Amino acid sequence: MQMNTIPTISPSTKKLFMWYKVKNLKSKKLTNSQVGKNLGIHRTTVGEYLAMSEEEFRRSQSYQRDYPLLLDMYDDHVKLLLDECADFSASQIHDRLKETFPDLPQVNEKTVYNFVMKIRDKYNLPKESSERWFQKCEETQYGEYAQVDFGERYVRDSDKAYKKVYFFAMVLSRSRAKFIFFSTTPFNSELAVYAHELAFQYLGGVPKKIIYDQDKLFIVKENFGDYILTNVFDAYVSHSPFMPIFCHKEDPQSKGKCENVIKYVKNNFLKGRLFIDIDTLNTQALGWISRTGNGKVHAGTRKIPAEVLLIEQDYLLPYNGKPMMPSLQMEKYTVRIDNTINFRGCFYSVPTKTYINKKTCCFVEVKNDAMLIYNHDTGKLIASHKVSKEKGNFVAQPGHQIVNQYKYPELEQKVYKQIGADDYIRQYFASMRKDRPRHYCGALRHILKNIERYDASLVRDTLLELAIEQIYNPQILLDCIQTKQLRKYGKPSDLDNYPEQAGSINNYAINVDKSDINVYNSIMS
Repeated sequence: MQMNTIPTISPSTKKLFMWYKVKNLKSKKLTNSQVGKNLGIHRTTVGEYLAMSEEEFRRSQSYQRDYPLLLDMYDDHVKLLLDECADFSASQIHDRLKETFPDLPQVNEKTVYNFVMKIRDKYNLPKESSERWFQKCEETQYGEYAQVDFGERYVRDSDKAYKKVYFFAMVLSRSRAKFIFFSTTPFNSELAVYAHELAFQYLGGVPKKIIYDQDKLFIVKENFGDYILTNVFDAYVSHSPFMPIFCHKEDPQSKGKCENVIKYVKNNFLKGRLFIDIDTLNTQALGWISRTGNGKVHAGTRKIPAEVLLIEQDYLLPYNGKPMMPSLQMEKYTVRIDNTINFRGCFYSVPTKTYINKKTCCFVEVKNDAMLIYNHDTGKLIASHKVSKEKGNFVAQPGHQIVNQYKYPELEQKVYKQIGADDYIRQYFASMRKDRPRHYCGALRHILKNIERYDASLVRDTLLELAIEQIYNPQILLDCIQTKQLRKYGKPSDLDNYPEQAGSINNYAINVDKSDINVYNSIMS
């Protein structure tokens, strides 16, 4: 990490740059609307720029005007801050201004940023930032490195509906020779291995080292450079001649060649392409690689990758295998409205809110007795179940299903076990259920969580007193019980476990000394 100086550009210069960009894009036969959309300006502004020559634009009000800023009065103070610390961000300066000037006008962050940049330009105070330096690396040795990455994109089919396709890309670092392979299902470890084999067959050999992201298809866990690979990929690597190398997290520059290939495939090959079927797409991809991906001069090397590949093949490790399509392929299943899928006569849960509409789908993969469910749109694993050996079962994963608020009997029985279950207590909870049905289960859980610390006789007394007042809030119930216990026994034995609302009895008109049998009779009547 080294320090570098970032030059500032005046607003007038930026406007002139915009004028040049407008003229340049218009020369490519774009409409005013297309030019405006590319540059983020209105088409009317585009028309005004096009109507002026450069000399006319420099004389125009658009070029010369300079509006007064709301923060002009703080010019000297901001300059002083930047003199003291040149790498202050606009956000830091905004905070210092609010700290120093309580009457600072209400402005958004972008306004402050523009003002700070104006001050930097006015007083020649460029920002010194500790940014990462980039430099062009020397070309690697022939056959030494390759890079691998994955991509995905929506394409239209013959019915004009959107279809998501997933693809694997490998590029040789020296020759820039590429290979891509498409799938209609997200890649799992087995399919990724198959794509490797296809790539080695197409490229005519195996590179000595392959660079990867820390993808879950390959890595289970990373511990400061020690990697635990997935079982499938670990077995594959142990029987393959290449060495896998994994990038640091969030560091795409480590494999920028393949990142560029992913963008190239999306914006050149897939853009505007009609999806027929996956086999046709892969056939079209091979043709595109031959004509364009590897057949045209590379912008960086100024060489044709297909021609350089002929040289690099002599340095690649020999490939003697035969690509075999994995037998375990993911199948598409429809997600039911109750957030389950019907698989081989049983129902398996998926996370709540997975279901969106009747077209909601997911992918299912079965390995031995385990079933893995993947999100159709993201390809991420959303559920895993053990396959049921009997039909008609419902298999749920903890946390998937919302607890049904009307399945309260089990919670009630737990409460009765703690405080007793006479007719008066049952009547109180029946009234609570009728008063707040949507929150009844939550109320029972809240009572269960706190009721053990209180005397059961005090709980029963308080229940009946609140029943007379028709108060069914569980927190009020606990507050009153706590206050009764404090008044009866004094300081609690376990103060740390008691709620902090002690003393709240004054808020409720409750007789805490005794209960009359007539009270019970009046409730039951």
